[in-house]
Amino acid sequence: MDKGKGLADELSNEESIDYSGNKEVPDEDNSRDEEVPDEFPNSEDENDVPKSSSTVRGPTKNSGRMRMSGGKLVVRYNGLGVPVGPEATELASFIGLLGRTSIPDINQEWRKVTPDLKSRLWEFIKEHFIVHPNSKKQVFQALGSAFRNFKYLLTTKYILPHKHNRKRLKRPPFQYSHIPQNVLDKFVNSRLSTEFERIRRQQ
Repeated sequence: MDKGKGLADELSNEESIDYSGNKEVPDEDNSRDEEVPDEFPNSEDENDVPKSSSTVRGPTKNSGRMRMSGGKLVVRYNGLGVPVGPEATELASFIGLLGRTSIPDINQEWRKVTPDLKSRLWEFIKEHFIVHPNSKKQVFQALGSAFRNFKYLLTTKYILPHKHNRKRLKRPPFQYSHIPQNVLDKFVNSRLSTEFERIRRQQ
C-alpha cells in the first residue's frame, strides 16, 4: 500500500466515536470495514491498567438485571442481530479495553493483525461472554474500531500536544506503559512526520 495514500485514508473520514469533543481519525483500513453498530461504542477509561489479554480484567458482573450463565454474561440480540441491553454495554466496554491493551504493535493496521492473535482475542471474549457464533465478524469490526480509536487517542491527547517538547514523548502515558519503547518511538515519529502533517492540513 502507498504510505501517503494510507495516511490520507486515515484522515479522510471523521465520523465516529467522540473523545471529549474530538473525532476519530480512522485507520488506513477503515474503508474495508462495515460500520460497527452503535451498540458497540468504545468507552475510554483513563484508569485502564494495561495487561495482556490473558490477564486483563473481566467485565463487571454486579448488576442483577444482567443475564448470566456459568459465570458468563449472556449477550442478547435484537431481530437484526445487533447486541442490546446492559450485557451489550459491558461487551462494548470489554472490547474497547482489549483494543487498547492487547495488540502489541500500534503501528500496524487492524487488518494486518495476525489471525492467531485475533483468534485468541475471540476466545478470550468467549471466556467472559456468551455470544452468538455468527457475531464473530461483528466483534472483530468492533475490535478494529477500538484499536483505531486508541491510536487516535494517543495521537491527539499525547503526541500532538507535545510535538514541540519531544522529551515528554520519551515514555508512554502511565496507563499505557505496556507499549514497548521501540514501538512507541516509531509511532511518535510517524505522527510527527512531515507527510502526516501535510495530509492533515489537506483535510
